[in-house]
Amino acid sequence: MLRIYWKCSFQSHTDTIHLFPAIPENWLDVSFEQLRTEGAFLTSAVRQKGKVLNVNTRFTKEGELKLMNPFGKSIFSCSQKYRVEDSNIIIIETK
Repeated sequence: MLRIYWKCSFQSHTDTIHLFPAIPENWLDVSFEQLRTEGAFLTSAVRQKGKVLNVNTRFTKEGELKLMNPFGKSIFSCSQKYRVEDSNIIIIETK
């Protein structure tokens, strides 16, 4: 059961992290902490009332983090320099 929850919480096999891709819409409040994604990133995320409020990623090696924008059109802040490509993919160079 835990593995199913883990796979519903995020997917990263395409080199882009997708948060909560298979969590049912009626699960309004969901979170996970320090799950390892492709590219050696430890990712935590919080969704409350159906909206992603917080994403925290710890870099365990240098590389490029690609995150499908989970915030929609909402304004967000990032502690690292980032760029947005294809209008919906947030890219952060990790150093």
